[in-house]
Amino acid sequence: MSELSPTIEPAEQALDLLQQNYSDHNHPFSVRSVLPYMRMAHQTPDTLAEYVAPMKTANKATIYLQLADDPEAQQAVQATLPDEADNDYYQTLFDHVKNGAELTPSDAWLQKPRPLTTWEKLEEERTKDIAEAQANTADTSLSIGPHGDHRSRDYDIVTASLWMVCRKISAVKKWPIVTHPERIADALHLASYVEYSSNYTRVATSLGGALARCEDEEHWHEVHDIANGYFKDMALGDENFRTLTQPWRLHFAMKNKDYQQVVDSEREVYPLRARELSHFSLAALCAVIEQSRN
Repeated sequence: MSELSPTIEPAEQALDLLQQNYSDHNHPFSVRSVLPYMRMAHQTPDTLAEYVAPMKTANKATIYLQLADDPEAQQAVQATLPDEADNDYYQTLFDHVKNGAELTPSDAWLQKPRPLTTWEKLEEERTKDIAEAQANTADTSLSIGPHGDHRSRDYDIVTASLWMVCRKISAVKKWPIVTHPERIADALHLASYVEYSSNYTRVATSLGGALARCEDEEHWHEVHDIANGYFKDMALGDENFRTLTQPWRLHFAMKNKDYQQVVDSEREVYPLRARELSHFSLAALCAVIEQSRN
């Protein structure tokens, strides 16, 4: 493998975030995908062992299985294992790696490499899904006013603010709206009158998502900045909004080859996640590591 280039700060930060992800979450399934990128920067047994040492035991055990072609690295990783498993679900995997017990069929599949779905492939699939959804539109007649046997003021405000920027067309699948960007500020101002901040988040993420699917980066940033300003001014928690908009922040940062922004945005949102990094996040971080070799 070639050495990393001197300008590797974003790559180092990406590696740190991968390490944190596998130290916080048991995810031996995806660790197989990113191990080749970890090894780009940690090529000797000692440096690799130091890097994986903080990780969850199941992740380290799976890394051990993946290193069958490098017995010295295997031994170094094995030495980082604790005396006891930290998760009963992976007990048999731990027993195999730590004590040489027979590897059960339910764990043996972890020996198989799992190639990472690249960022380019994920983007190709996303673009295809959007095109298919936008090719199958249907007229909608969402009512503003009485609905069911009651009337909800917040529902009316949310619906009205969405309609201020939407044509009365929605896709039958995943992509509900197409926006009129010149009315974004007015719509978000109207949405600020709703009682619950979660409904404001609904409006902002709906508008932002539609703009992002249209590749309108300028107006997507307008929605993102106005919404962040709203949450700041109102002293409200915006964790849900920041988490929901992260995939599009990632999309535009990768599109612009702004690798520092890729890592910064992922590091910002990471503490807000309840689960491990998504496939899109892993693919983007690994792409940052890969590009640093060129």
